[in-house]
This record gives sequence, structure tokens and C-alpha cells, in this order.
Amino acid sequence: LAVGYHPTKSKVGAKELHHELNKGLQDVGSVILFLLPAMGVVESIDHFDGFALVTLTIRKCMAGHKARLMPIICLFVFILSSVIDNLTATIVALKILRHVAADDKEHRHLCGGLTVMAANAGGVWSPVGDVTTTMLWIQGKVTAPRLVKALLVPALAAGFIPLFGVWWHWGRSHQPADEAEHAASHTGSWPSSRVPAEAEEE
Repeated sequence: LAVGYHPTKSKVGAKELHHELNKGLQDVGSVILFLLPAMGVVESIDHFDGFALVTLTIRKCMAGHKARLMPIICLFVFILSSVIDNLTATIVALKILRHVAADDKEHRHLCGGLTVMAANAGGVWSPVGDVTTTMLWIQGKVTAPRLVKALLVPALAAGFIPLFGVWWHWGRSHQPADEAEHAASHTGSWPSSRVPAEAEEE
């Protein structure tokens, strides 16, 4: 950036560089100042088990099938981000994922990536889902019915088409193990590929 403006050879370049740096620092600073309080609030709620009911509901909907977590968490975030900020919805979802999928880091990361896309898509179609659309709505430049009518279908496509692709690919490679774990949890037996070391020694 500094090389492009040549601040040591041109006063105009130095001023432009100073302007760009100020703009970048303001953008980064605003994000940090927003994230810190949001993360603090979410951590406080989680400390007092504020997400226990949501976590329990998601686990009941999963019924022991890990593959169901992806569409459940994406639908939850898509709806949540339409009424609160996208970053806050993402932070809440990631905190819930640490409880629901604590033992599978790879699966949690996949769900976390889908969560970010679902949060961005969910904040588009609602007039209160994003700061930009909220300001346009307050100024009367857009109306809530027309905004929802115009952007709901594109938002659903942007949020759930990647979900179906990742879900299908993950299901093809993990479905046999998922079904074996589900059967073992109901019968009390272990899958042949996951017999504990103690049982093999006996």
C-alpha cells in the first residue's frame, strides 16, 4: 500500500496513504469494538446456561444422527440472523456448536463454515437483520413487504444450496459410521470397527 502511493516522494501520495490507513483502522476498530461486547454478552449467557434449552432441543432433533446437525443449525442461524446482527448470530451458533459437537472437531468446523453463510444470507431478507437494511428502512427507501418479497428466495438459495452440497458430500463419506454409532447407542453394542481396546484384549 505504501509503495503504491510513494509517500516519501509526493505530498499528495502521503495524504492519500494517511486517508486509506485511517479508513482501514476505523473499519477494523469498529468490528473489534462490536465483537468484544457481543462475545462478552454471549459468554455471560452461556456461563449461566442460557443456551441449555436450545442445545437440548437441537440434540433431540438430531436423535443421535450427526448428519442432522448441519440443516438444523443452518435453519436456526438463518432465522436468528433475520432479527439480530449477523455477527452476533454467528457467535451464538458457534457457542452452541461447541456444546452439541464438542467431540468432533472436523464436523464442528464444517457446521461453523455453513453457519457463517447462513447468517449472512439470513440477514439480507429482513429489514432488521442488518444495519444497512435497517437504515434504509428507517429512511423510507425500502419497505418491509417489498424487501422480503424480493430477497427471501435469493437468501434461501444463498444459504441452503451450499448446505445441501456439503451435507450430501459429508453424508456419503460418513453415513456408515454415523449409522453404526446410532445403532450402538440404542443397542449398547459397539460397531466392529470401534471396539474399545479393553474389549479386544479380553
